[in-house]
Amino acid sequence: MSIKSDLISLNWVSKSKNYLNILKLFLTLLIIVFALYGIDLNKIGLITEKINAYYAFVAFSFIGIHIITVSLRWRGIIIICGKSATKKQIIRLTLIGHFFRSFLPFSIANDVSRVVLCQNIGLQKLFTTVTVVLDRLLGIISLALIVIAVSLISKSTQYIAINGLIVIVFFSFWLILLTIILKVLEPKIILKNKKIIEYKNKLLYLYSHAEKKIFSLQFYKTIFFSVIANLAIISSLYFLALSIECKITLLQSIIYFPIVLLMTLLPISIGGWGVREVVFIYVFSLLNLPSTDAVIISIAFGVLLTLFGLIGGLVVLSNKFLNLKHKSCI
Repeated sequence: MSIKSDLISLNWVSKSKNYLNILKLFLTLLIIVFALYGIDLNKIGLITEKINAYYAFVAFSFIGIHIITVSLRWRGIIIICGKSATKKQIIRLTLIGHFFRSFLPFSIANDVSRVVLCQNIGLQKLFTTVTVVLDRLLGIISLALIVIAVSLISKSTQYIAINGLIVIVFFSFWLILLTIILKVLEPKIILKNKKIIEYKNKLLYLYSHAEKKIFSLQFYKTIFFSVIANLAIISSLYFLALSIECKITLLQSIIYFPIVLLMTLLPISIGGWGVREVVFIYVFSLLNLPSTDAVIISIAFGVLLTLFGLIGGLVVLSNKFLNLKHKSCI
């Protein structure tokens, strides 16, 4: 009877996922139609015919730099947390993650694939999950700090820096408070479940290693890679804007493009399509720039990301990542 109920449950979960994927596909198409509503498609065609190929290639190259530096940032976090992996291993896994992010109908496909495939290099799920979460957080925090730093340059954008600092201070306060509470209460917490105790011990092991390497050379290198990764993806968008002679400054790009990048993380469309176009149009309206330029830059950026996703697909097909020798395990 229990086996039958388990099969029914699995069948229900499978059907639910299919329905969710269909819903996301429908939402993606709906958002794209909404984004293109009122846009002069003939004008888009005329502008795309004049795209500067050199600037487009530079934009493509910056996406490559972004993926490599993201890989190095993640590897740095793994090392800080007490384990090791080669650059080649992590770059391959990052490319594979980008492939799944580009073609699967859920935004966390990148993270899930990295967590699962890291077992092939000797890193267990719990450890990898923590490092992937930290990688995401570091990426968002460094992106916010870049925006804040640049916003301080101009008086007209200083309010953005002030609001950003308030948000960071607010979350930092609660994070520090949570850490203090856990440090004080941890010895007093009595656990009976063996599985929970095992997870707790692994997390404490990870925390003890990370605590020793805070403000080490590896820590600063990881921060550096995070900043370069964000600047690279912003530069890619900026050069795409230059390729169609869009009148947006580098300063405006650094301040406003991160808004687009953050909003595409919302899990409501496939690969960020649709959401990216809508947010681009909104940002360009704030800057009094043509919505046609916004759509062209967004679509071109999506195409370049997809091309790198295909490169990740080639890595998947090669099956070489399955033969990677692991160095360590938690």
